[in-house]
Amino acid sequence: MAGSAAPERRKYPRFACNEPVRLSLLSDQFKGKTLDATIVGMSQGGLRIETSLNVPVGTLIKMEGKDTLFLGEVVYCQGDEPVLHLGIILTRALYGLTELRRIHKPLQEALRPTAETADDLVEAGRS
Repeated sequence: MAGSAAPERRKYPRFACNEPVRLSLLSDQFKGKTLDATIVGMSQGGLRIETSLNVPVGTLIKMEGKDTLFLGEVVYCQGDEPVLHLGIILTRALYGLTELRRIHKPLQEALRPTAETADDLVEAGRS
């Protein structure tokens, strides 16, 4: 069948995007190296990111965006430096970090220790 498109093999559709992120490499080989990257495609289970560093398959990564945090593993690295594309399978995703920070601040302040020290409490218990 000339001209027919190959059937889609993806489990979930991929959507194009252009979202900057800060990529942290969590392997001993890179010792916490961080670099700028861009999410250029996303689907339900993974991301395609554009970066300048050749990252080996199996490397665990953390990506921090404006309002998100992703944890995942590199499953492919394609292209030629300086532009490489990494396929990331997501293991965890946290959305709404701005709201979480807003909620967390009053909780931190409420749980902050008072002026009383542990010694003060012990003395108060003795009297």
